[in-house]
Amino acid sequence: MTTPLTASVNCARIEAGAGMLRSQTFLAILIGLLVTTWSAASAESWTPDHDGNGFNNSIERAIDLGTLNTAGVNIREQLGKVPWGFDSRDFYKFALPFSFNDWELSVHLDENPSTTMWLEIYDQSGTRSIYASRGAADEDFKLPLGGGIYYIEVKTDAGTAANRNLTYTLTLRPRQVPFVERGGTACRGAPSFGSFSGPAKVIEGSFDERRQPSFYAFYVPYGFSLTGSMLGPAPSSKYAVSVINPLDGAQIAFRNSTLREEGLLLDPGFYCLKIESVGMAGLGNYRGQFVALNAGLVPGRDRNRAQKLADMELGNLTNNGRYGLVSRYIHYKNRGEIPNVSSVLEPAHEYVVRDWVGLEAPEQFYLFDLSEARRLELRLYNLTAAARAFVEDAAGTLLASTTVEGTSLRDDLLAPQALKVTLPAGRKYYVRIEYSSRRDPGTPFGLWLRTLSP
Repeated sequence: MTTPLTASVNCARIEAGAGMLRSQTFLAILIGLLVTTWSAASAESWTPDHDGNGFNNSIERAIDLGTLNTAGVNIREQLGKVPWGFDSRDFYKFALPFSFNDWELSVHLDENPSTTMWLEIYDQSGTRSIYASRGAADEDFKLPLGGGIYYIEVKTDAGTAANRNLTYTLTLRPRQVPFVERGGTACRGAPSFGSFSGPAKVIEGSFDERRQPSFYAFYVPYGFSLTGSMLGPAPSSKYAVSVINPLDGAQIAFRNSTLREEGLLLDPGFYCLKIESVGMAGLGNYRGQFVALNAGLVPGRDRNRAQKLADMELGNLTNNGRYGLVSRYIHYKNRGEIPNVSSVLEPAHEYVVRDWVGLEAPEQFYLFDLSEARRLELRLYNLTAAARAFVEDAAGTLLASTTVEGTSLRDDLLAPQALKVTLPAGRKYYVRIEYSSRRDPGTPFGLWLRTLSP
């Protein structure tokens, strides 16, 4: 039997159950709406954010895109009214490789709807603007930039956005801009930098797709030490540098292209600098800095400053560029040590000197002594311009002069010259090299000399 009290309780239970059912139904509908909204948002590739939590809305919170390569990046994002609030700006950080390459950054902003956003690019401090767009539809421009860190901002405002859902695709794609290639394709005919002595010379250019080496001609009078480096990140892994001696075609490796305390010791003369890439493909810029420092004995431009011929000796078997790190001359074995070399020539010993004479110093003097009467034999060779050798005594009396010996087998060298003369002992003698050409700048030369019994 149902009493009124029981009926009342049962009705309350039924109403409570109905209310709970209605609440559960409402909750299910709400969850369904949220899931539908999330699914719809997840179906697109946009990653919404908003000003409220500060996600990538400042320089400090910029999304780091890392170092851009030539493939570039494509970023799909949104601004304006988003599910969690209102977003007005997005910041991105990117880097271009630190090198001496020049870069051209292509920037494209595809907006939907159009003309609702604009761009601004900042330097690595994030405070100095280096480019600001005007909010045109589908921004598209190219910007020259060097290696470094940059920030780019995509932004809008409340009035422009008008509570709309704005989507965009930002494309950043860098392209390496080649330096102007000034090098030659071979030593013969390569552009000349003149003398490498004096201020450092900067060489820059760009390899083509085949990565053919670049060549530059130069000369340095007197003995010198070639010092320099390829510039840029990890240069020794990207470049190989060598010096080519045109007299014999020898290719002398220039260390590993990095700066060293000591340079490459070479004879005076004309040379070719060869720069080539190592293990790289495609276009590539290069830049190097080189200077030649005097590493020889000071040339004797008059009798009072004449060098001892024996002191200038290179040794009959000494190869150019293989002198080590102390001196070109065979008597100078230890750094800082100045040996006391006699001016007396040893009988039958072959003395070899390689030096320079030209318009700047048209005469070179070398002195020697004889312990007894000797027959002197002398040859002058490796001449690219006219010069002669003379044997004189201390008073300047001419005792012998060279004459042409045969013909030259090379079109870039003059025929060698020679002399023979018998000289008494006990007197001081000089070999004088005279430059008789008006061609600038001068010529390297080789001097070979020995004394025999008369």
